[in-house]
Amino acid sequence: MIAVVVPSRGRPGNIAALIEAWRTTSHGYATLDVVVDEDDPCVDEYTRLDLPGGDTWVIEPRRLGGALNYVCPQIAEREHVDMVGFMGDDHRPRSDGWDIVIDTAGMDAPPAVVYGNDLVHGPGLPTAVFMDARIVRTLGHFVLPGQIHLWMDNYWKTLGEQLGTLRYLPDVVIEHVHPITGKAEWDEHYIANNAHAVWENDERIYKEWVATQMPADIARVKAALS
Repeated sequence: MIAVVVPSRGRPGNIAALIEAWRTTSHGYATLDVVVDEDDPCVDEYTRLDLPGGDTWVIEPRRLGGALNYVCPQIAEREHVDMVGFMGDDHRPRSDGWDIVIDTAGMDAPPAVVYGNDLVHGPGLPTAVFMDARIVRTLGHFVLPGQIHLWMDNYWKTLGEQLGTLRYLPDVVIEHVHPITGKAEWDEHYIANNAHAVWENDERIYKEWVATQMPADIARVKAALS
């Protein structure tokens, strides 16, 4: 089973649209957990949404990276969870049976890091990602600690490459409905999350990990699964 985590703020309508796309395309091999800040003015709207097999987490505000690192390690401990995934609230699964294909790819090349075609970056970056739950359990995080919003996809791709288990599925479309494609408006959340200070912080953390911590993390994961 794939447990997909989607942090969101101020966009319950985006989650409703994601649920609609999910119910049209999923074959029941994935669950959807949504993470929302407790001070979000829309928190009641989020909690009323009927999530496919998952829960709404109402937590202290942590931004995207902090939310993923709070929720994903807990979900990775669940007995029935084989893979932990991330989608943004602006991702939409379009391919019928996407969850079956991703689940199968994860079992074929453990400990896999799997991603589909977001119709923006294609194979270039996994803007939505699914990884073996044992990776999360071993490392204790889903993104690099301290990352706010950006360069996470660089981390996921490098992690999979270094493990030798990165799988890109070009026929699995998980569309990224992002302002850079002209499919969404640049609201206050997009502007804040793509600020120069966020870019600098997240790039620095990623590059420091590559230079200092990456070999040890890869060795830990391989040792845990050997």
